[in-house]
Amino acid sequence: MLRIRPEQMEVFARAQRARFEQEDAFAHVAKHWPAVLEAAGEAGVRALIARVSSRADELAIDAEYDVLRLLNLHCAYGPEVEAEQPWIARLLAETHRPGRDRLDEVMARATSEPSSSAAEI
Repeated sequence: MLRIRPEQMEVFARAQRARFEQEDAFAHVAKHWPAVLEAAGEAGVRALIARVSSRADELAIDAEYDVLRLLNLHCAYGPEVEAEQPWIARLLAETHRPGRDRLDEVMARATSEPSSSAAEI
């Protein structure tokens, strides 16, 4: 019987996360946020993705779908979204709640705000 040790699972998880950041998240920005890609360039978008991915880890947001939603917030509001929108920072910091629930609430409130950037999320 094949046994996969925890260390091996960690290697697989890191490889999957790297693929997600390098391919899926970048393709998401290119498709849905072309103005961000044009303004920041490939290197800038890749740096943004790395920052958002790291922030997602800090916030205990681990589902790829939810990481993309967090990335959408950063694309819509800018890289300083949590500093500039304290209500978003407060909701995201409630790490006792599931990441999906926190992002659902942020997205619901953001899309109901009368802001042109929020409406793009």
